Amino acid sequence: MIKLSRLALKNFAVVSSADINFADGFTAITGETGAGKSLIVGAISLLLGERSSSDFIRAGATIATIEGEFTGDIASLNRDLADDDIALTGSSFTITREIQSDGKSRALINDQRVNVATLKKIGDRICDLHGQHQHQWLLDSDRHLWFLDRYGQCADAFSAYTAALSEYRTAQSRILSLARRIAENNEKQELYRFQLQEIDTVAILPNEEDSLESERKQLENVLKIRTALESSVALIESDNGAAHISGEILKNLRSIAESYPAVAEYEKEIESVKISFTEIARSLNQSLAGIAEDPARLEQIGERLSDIYNLKRKYGGTVTAVLDYAGKIRSALDSNDSMELELAALKRNLEPLQTFLLTTADKLQHERETAAKKLSKSMKKELSELGLPKAEFVVKFSAHASGELLNHQDKSINLGEQGPMAGEFFFNANAGEEAKPLVQVASGGEVSRVMLALKSLIAGNDRVGLLVFDEIDAGIGGETALLVARKLKQLAARQQLIVITHLQQIASFADHHLKAIKREVAKRTESELIPLTREERVVELGRMISGGDFGDIERKQAEKLLKMAREE
Repeated sequence: MIKLSRLALKNFAVVSSADINFADGFTAITGETGAGKSLIVGAISLLLGERSSSDFIRAGATIATIEGEFTGDIASLNRDLADDDIALTGSSFTITREIQSDGKSRALINDQRVNVATLKKIGDRICDLHGQHQHQWLLDSDRHLWFLDRYGQCADAFSAYTAALSEYRTAQSRILSLARRIAENNEKQELYRFQLQEIDTVAILPNEEDSLESERKQLENVLKIRTALESSVALIESDNGAAHISGEILKNLRSIAESYPAVAEYEKEIESVKISFTEIARSLNQSLAGIAEDPARLEQIGERLSDIYNLKRKYGGTVTAVLDYAGKIRSALDSNDSMELELAALKRNLEPLQTFLLTTADKLQHERETAAKKLSKSMKKELSELGLPKAEFVVKFSAHASGELLNHQDKSINLGEQGPMAGEFFFNANAGEEAKPLVQVASGGEVSRVMLALKSLIAGNDRVGLLVFDEIDAGIGGETALLVARKLKQLAARQQLIVITHLQQIASFADHHLKAIKREVAKRTESELIPLTREERVVELGRMISGGDFGDIERKQAEKLLKMAREE
């Protein structure tokens, strides 16, 4: 087991500086209301992963520091911390938590930086802390299974169930999502097939639109084109045409070539021009042969372009956009087949997940029912020792009021977040009456004793080294308080106890007694925790008995309480 040996505070709430040593056994912390008793619980909570706040910083300071030194079975804790890359050595370790004014905090274990999750892991392993408001947990039936699992050590079975449930729901979600996509695609299948058939029927070729528009422009201007071509041929081939004129020029130049050699250069150029005109005329005549009015072809081109324009108007404005859209819907049609195959595979894979989920649910419920029977029997004994000899404590299971039903292999379970069945504590303090829901029938004092009985049993199974109770004595007094004190004393034989109490009966049974005092220093309130000598304990117990005064009567009563506790 691991226990708290020292707690140091600096600029924490109303504590400017404190260094407190804790011993084994039962330590009681008392003090007037507002003296700062519960700050110890808050400090320990922060060391073990509680959320921090700048409200914890003492006014005027910029940082609050809490440091705790723990001793005990370090080897077993190292096994739990193996995944966190933390290796503790020796027989003790120190946890430090620094809280900054911006609300952020820094956590260290032996000067090694760690995250809050690691502190929580350590806290769950070494300490069971009962805060002022944890009584309310018993009045919330949704938390009852948490207590049962802690007592029955069902955590592994519960983790297996929640993991199986998560895996099943993930698979189920994928199936539903894929089925929705298939359904949506199915709704569009007919439209997609019609659109694809329309596009494929037109079967647009690359650059076809530009080619058709060019051909249509030519057919629409046949007469104009032929007239221009025929006129051009005539200007070249007529008696006074360009070919004849270039020939006459060539003849003139050749006639003077011997007497004027310089014209030889021009002669070649004119000859080239004459040849060019002849070739141009031949080409133009060939073009004329291929140019004729063709109303049928013009109509055909118009219809083809109309089909192309219609597709462009419907599917994107350009031929490229039309072809891209066709590819998209063709993929969608093809993907539906692959999605159907994927859906079938997912449904096949769901079968073993359902089987495994049922197995983990059955195992968890079996462990809980076994633990519930054992808990009922043990609680009867514990409550009897706490002044409730006729009390009955039962865990009742019922179907969840709401939740998803899983029907598989002739079985049906409700997939609740906390398990296949809801669980609730039923309680009866008096003989002859039927047990009813604890949240409805238990008084404040009864709730305190039920909580202490549960904590006692859980602590015995958990084997945590440190138990911290803040006002576990709420709603009790007199002889009942003595019974609670004896129970706490029994617990202290196994574990280290730190108990904040306002009852003298409980404080008198403590092995060690600390008192929280509040005083004014330099016009500022400070809280301090001081260990009490035996005489100081007598005075403090007397104050608690009378509510403030201390005299011979209070001294005798305090001495009597201490003597009774010592003789137990």
